[in-house]
Amino acid sequence: MNGIKEFNQKVFELFYLYRRRTTLMADGFARALPFSEANVYARPNPRGSKSISVKSINYEIRLREKVFFHNFAGDGFYPDHPFVKLCGQFSLNRIEQKMMVCLLGQALKDYMLRDSLAGSKNPSQESQLISLIFPNPGLAFARTGLFSAESRLVKSGLIEIKQCCRDKFCGEFALDPEAVKWLLGFCKQEPPMFSNPAAAKNDSAELLEIEQPSFSLEKVVLSQNLRDQIQQAIYFYKEPESQNLLPKLGNVRNGQAILALFYGPPGTGKTYTASAIAGELKKPLARVQFAALRNMWYGNSEKNVVRCFRTASAKNMVLLFDEADALISARTKEKNQATDNTEHTLRNLFLQEIERFNGVVILTTNMAECLDPALERRLNLKLEFTLPEIQERERLWKKFLKKAPCDRNLNLQELAEMPLAGGHIKNAVFAALRNLAYLRKDHPDAIITQSLLLASALKESQFLEFKDRNRIVGFSN
Repeated sequence: MNGIKEFNQKVFELFYLYRRRTTLMADGFARALPFSEANVYARPNPRGSKSISVKSINYEIRLREKVFFHNFAGDGFYPDHPFVKLCGQFSLNRIEQKMMVCLLGQALKDYMLRDSLAGSKNPSQESQLISLIFPNPGLAFARTGLFSAESRLVKSGLIEIKQCCRDKFCGEFALDPEAVKWLLGFCKQEPPMFSNPAAAKNDSAELLEIEQPSFSLEKVVLSQNLRDQIQQAIYFYKEPESQNLLPKLGNVRNGQAILALFYGPPGTGKTYTASAIAGELKKPLARVQFAALRNMWYGNSEKNVVRCFRTASAKNMVLLFDEADALISARTKEKNQATDNTEHTLRNLFLQEIERFNGVVILTTNMAECLDPALERRLNLKLEFTLPEIQERERLWKKFLKKAPCDRNLNLQELAEMPLAGGHIKNAVFAALRNLAYLRKDHPDAIITQSLLLASALKESQFLEFKDRNRIVGFSN
């Protein structure tokens, strides 16, 4: 690959000059702030500090930037260099290109000076990315949006925002490790995001099934208790006034987020309610596809978990993990150490991501007892979906039969006496409609009668009784 030596050398030279300029301007940055108190904390310049002026460093930076961006451009000396391809593929402007230079310079310093600096690193002397590019405070404050979670570089996965600890943002950024190796010439194989960007997009599309719900909570038959708890959570999430309450509750980073678990028997409306919440919030619903999430290659499943949360956050979607026990089941005493370690890593990563998530994520399960106990404290909304009461079952029968050709003398109360969940009632109605379609082959005027619905409902009820007697694998009692 041509230009590796020149690229790495010039990146490191620019990175050194950026750091040198930031060091010289540290006191000037504080004194230039718009409030006079900054002068109180400004340290006096040490004797001899003017031997190298900021003006001379700025001049040197401009010269070296001119040479660097001339050489590593589409029409420069090294048009085939990975950096040129990256800038063209992501349409990076000059500021974003400088961000990449700073991050690559930091990576080079870590590679080259890791041993010599071990044990002597002083975090307080580490230059932040924003101050390297914008040493002038006015520009720095005006361009902070470049370093937010909404940045194109962050959304694309090129840059990751680092955190000092669980709840504190430290303003540091890191490049994707595979991108670093490729850009610095340590690896000749292009990362997937560069070699096949369309495939990278398809990976995200395969991970998440995205839909735009067209209904809200009004269309869902729920008990009053469930409805009240969901509406309270939505109100707290949507209303800006809720943020004023958070300091009183402590340092809660994602206190307004909805981190919900819906658990209960099959057919009780858990997934349907999740869709209704997305419709209520006017957000897309992103359903995680577990078949695509789990990958046979080491580390890829973990990356897929992170990608799910990052994509949902960047595109402001409601994230749904349907049948979440498939991913976050309780720890078992497995004898296969490799499998156990992989599952342990994946489980811990999921717990970390959901704890940091500041949007709406919903987990559903029919087997809450199988979930990892560590998940419980990270969720702020846990709702049990039980079998509907007789009044709710009557409303469900009425809802599913609303547009069907029915006998006027239907007794919905008699139908509601059978202890069926909403999903089972829906199946019974569909079974009756199939029978009706077949009857109309010979009797075009046939309609749905009480006996037809009772027969369909009885079949659903008999299967549930059979399931309880035999404890079919995969079903909870």
